[in-house]
Amino acid sequence: MFDPLRPELRAAITTVDGWEMAEGARMVTRAEFESALPIGSMVTQVLTKLLALAADKSGRIANYEPGEIFDTHILAAMEVEPEDVTTAIRYDTWTAMVMTESVYFLVNAGFLAHRGGGDHAAYHLALPIAER
Repeated sequence: MFDPLRPELRAAITTVDGWEMAEGARMVTRAEFESALPIGSMVTQVLTKLLALAADKSGRIANYEPGEIFDTHILAAMEVEPEDVTTAIRYDTWTAMVMTESVYFLVNAGFLAHRGGGDHAAYHLALPIAER
């Protein structure tokens, strides 16, 4: 899916061992990914932290269920204690749209690898090749 209003999202995608990722990106462990944080805007910073929390030590998110990941990790990703929440933080249609677009951006920017589709998707944390 290419958004003509956001040409920066167009990336050359390559396949490595069944994983689709931006050309030049490499899959990394959770620790290596976390060492690269924070990444991007405030929303992207929270989302990348959320994804890191959902990944296993190897960096893989085996069964990507965005609502479940959100409900389980959002407070930690936002660095908010449960007792400090004064307004409900919930996974809803708007949150789903923002997460879906942001994950798409992260794949195209080289921060996630993807495989699967239909009723199953998996992601792996990745980092783009650093510019010199």
